Amino acid sequence: MSVSAPSPYPADSGPRNAPATDADRAIVAAITTPEIDAAVNALTAWRDLLGIVVDQGGHPAYRPALEVCRRAGYLLIADAYDRAQTERGDPRRAYRNTCGACSVCRPVPAPRRARKPRRLVQQPLLMGVA
Repeated sequence: MSVSAPSPYPADSGPRNAPATDADRAIVAAITTPEIDAAVNALTAWRDLLGIVVDQGGHPAYRPALEVCRRAGYLLIADAYDRAQTERGDPRRAYRNTCGACSVCRPVPAPRRARKPRRLVQQPLLMGVA
């Protein structure tokens, strides 16, 4: 017989997220595009963006961790999640996990501008020989 480990979030650990309200649905509907929902469905365990924004039954401090440099869809999801939470007045934002080595994580710096050559100012002769 196997014994399962106790949940780190027992039933009395605090308030859970409330079910999605009509205002939540309206905010997410204004942000969501078919591309965002397709990316959410393909790359996460949720069916749509509303499921991530209002995680019913999840821990209230949850925020998605997305590897934004690996696939373009994760960046799309992270931006949409942040926008929805901003409009809801929720302080949570997506955690953007990066590898720190690719061109998305560390963009190539812009080349330095070439300096203009300095113009030499003629100095008057001090010793009188011209």
